[in-house]
Amino acid sequence: MKKLASSLIAAALLFAAPGFAQDGAKKDDKKADKPAVITARVVDAKKKPAAAAKVQIKGMDGAVVAEAVTDKKGEFQLKITAPAGDYIVAIDAPGSAPFENKILLEPGNEQRVEIKLLSVEEGAKNVAIKLYNAAADAFRNQDWATAKVKFHEALATAPDMPEPRLGLADIALTEGNTEEAIAQVEAFLKVKPDDPQGKKLAYSAYMRAGMSEKAKAISTELGDTKLKSGLAIDYYNQGAVASQKGDFPAAVAKFKEAIELDPNLAEAYAGMGSVHYNQGQFAEALVNADKALALKPNLPAAMRSKFLALDGLGRKEEAGVAWDAYAPIDKKGALDLLVRSAEADFKNNDLKAAEASLLRVLALDPDDAQAHLQIGLVYAGTNPAKAKEHLQKFIKLAPTHPEVPTAKDILSFL
Repeated sequence: MKKLASSLIAAALLFAAPGFAQDGAKKDDKKADKPAVITARVVDAKKKPAAAAKVQIKGMDGAVVAEAVTDKKGEFQLKITAPAGDYIVAIDAPGSAPFENKILLEPGNEQRVEIKLLSVEEGAKNVAIKLYNAAADAFRNQDWATAKVKFHEALATAPDMPEPRLGLADIALTEGNTEEAIAQVEAFLKVKPDDPQGKKLAYSAYMRAGMSEKAKAISTELGDTKLKSGLAIDYYNQGAVASQKGDFPAAVAKFKEAIELDPNLAEAYAGMGSVHYNQGQFAEALVNADKALALKPNLPAAMRSKFLALDGLGRKEEAGVAWDAYAPIDKKGALDLLVRSAEADFKNNDLKAAEASLLRVLALDPDDAQAHLQIGLVYAGTNPAKAKEHLQKFIKLAPTHPEVPTAKDILSFL
């Protein structure tokens, strides 16, 4: 997912000055029982007097506390007897967008104000911008459902506004709706044909749709290497998500796309190696791990995949060398790998290999509970004293572990 363009800002100020221009009246306790006074002149978008405009002063709960209608000069005056606090000035004028803004009223104080209204078109654009900003916030939080609703509302309010289409295209691409993504991004580019973000999104959509000629044209225009590198990372991330969900065919497809775009993306080869290992394809896993390490010699994911592939192929000595290289980079991950390897060896009745792996683990971490359990099981049939020592240590280190009852049962027979 690429970053959405920065949120828009309202195109026009609601006032000629930032806020209500006050006459500088000071607080006076003697004024506490006097009304607050608003004297105002209202002008339309062309700065002409807005005559016959309906004015309301509302409490924050929406209750109307005062009303007026502007005269032919666009002026009104209201004397308001109400508690001090925040209120809303609402103005509805023919030919102008509805106006609302907060004002602070204080008994006995007079405020002299000029209010500039927006045209209907400007008002619609303002509303659309607010909707777009709300959509952009939801987009950044990956709340796609809310973002889509707000983007569509913004378009319904201001159909010529291009930015919501870019957001909708990006969401559609994320959700796998390539046809919708292409429709939206092409509509965006009709309005903003030179926008680089729109072009990148179009490139990605065309690539996924197999529209290679259109993708190539954009790639050439923007600069092939930089664009492909960014998109390769996008495909890699999609592959990683698919791999985590156990959708290995989809993961392989995405990793391949990433490699086609950027043959130097080591992470994609490492991801491919992990997927092949999880499918029991150890030789393919090793090939991809080596490719990744040739590009990034200390890439943890690739070092992990190499150990697992060699271990799966039964090349124990080479696996040990790979583990020795990996351990300083990711100690915890390396220890977990050896425990897993020992578990597999134990199930295959290769007790010697299991013992060797577990002793290496305990040499680095004497308090690895899982290693104590496994080596206790290894020794149960050959060395009862050692088995008892390790199983008791396991129970002490992990008293709530689900295998504790099994360990206790074995201890009762030793």
